[in-house]
Amino acid sequence: MQIETKFDIGDTVFFIEENKVQQATIKRISINVNESNSQFGYGYKPDARIRYSTDSSNLSKYKNEEQLFKTKQDLLDSL
Repeated sequence: MQIETKFDIGDTVFFIEENKVQQATIKRISINVNESNSQFGYGYKPDARIRYSTDSSNLSKYKNEEQLFKTKQDLLDSL
């Protein structure tokens, strides 16, 4: 299995929190891999969950990869 992350440690990312666009720097990457049933019942498939820890002490510390964007414009385009 090969897992690729969307962001690297030190990257600046953008996300929505408290109804505002926020930005933070990635400090830690956490990858959890579990087995899950396949959608069609043909055995198990790996399910990887990638989470990022930021330096924002007053905001939620951990964010899922789907919640983060490389640029503010990418975030706004997703809304």
